[in-house]
This record gives sequence, C-alpha cells and structure tokens, in this order.
Amino acid sequence: MGLPPAQAHEYYAQQFTLIHPWTEPTLPGQTEARVRFNLQSISGQDRLLGAQFAFSAAAELRSGTDDSAAPLPWIDIQPGERMNFDSNGYHVLLKGLTMPLLHDRSYPLAFRFEKSGVLNVMMSMGSMD
Repeated sequence: MGLPPAQAHEYYAQQFTLIHPWTEPTLPGQTEARVRFNLQSISGQDRLLGAQFAFSAAAELRSGTDDSAAPLPWIDIQPGERMNFDSNGYHVLLKGLTMPLLHDRSYPLAFRFEKSGVLNVMMSMGSMD
C-alpha cells in the first residue's frame, strides 16, 4: 500500500508564494464555485487583477459572502507573512460553470497580477485537508 498523494500545491511569484488553490466539487447544474487559496511570504506590494478559468463564463474577484454585490476591480496585496483567500473574505468566484467540477480532480486556472504577471496554477477539488 502506497502513501496518499500530497495535497499541497505551491506556486512561486517574485514577491509571494501562492499556496493550494482549491474549491469544492460541484453538483450537475451548479453554476458557481468559490476559489480559495493563501498567499505567503509576501515581500512586496502587488495587486490581483483577475483570474481566468476555461470552464466558466467569468472569474470575479469578491469580498465577503454577498455574491449579488458588484465584483472588485482588484485586490491589493501588502507585504507580510500571509493573506488568506476564503469563502467569507476575499476569493475568486467562478460564474457560469460549463461543467461539474469533480472531486479529486485538478483544473487549470490563471491568476493575473499587476507586477507578477500571469501565474498559471492547478486548482484542486476537495478541501484544504
């Protein structure tokens, strides 16, 4: 019996490390999903300008739980140890999903930053555990 697969995914930009982008699996017909991740070891200012996901009509920057509010034009990133993106605070809302996102799968997602440029990641389905 082998070891279970590792769950952590780290992506390195010049001024920070993006840790484990993930969302919960979706049900057939579900059209939205919230992407969560963390930024760590933030050494300089940057700005998250947007995201792109091939299997959704839009990827919006959000803050809080009110998905009827207008999306944010950007999210400022300040130097520090950690910045959490979760379902209750800052997050990326995938809207208009064109297919279910399946448990234990990974999907390509691109984040666009003002200074760091495009950071291509693999978004996991499941939880942080």
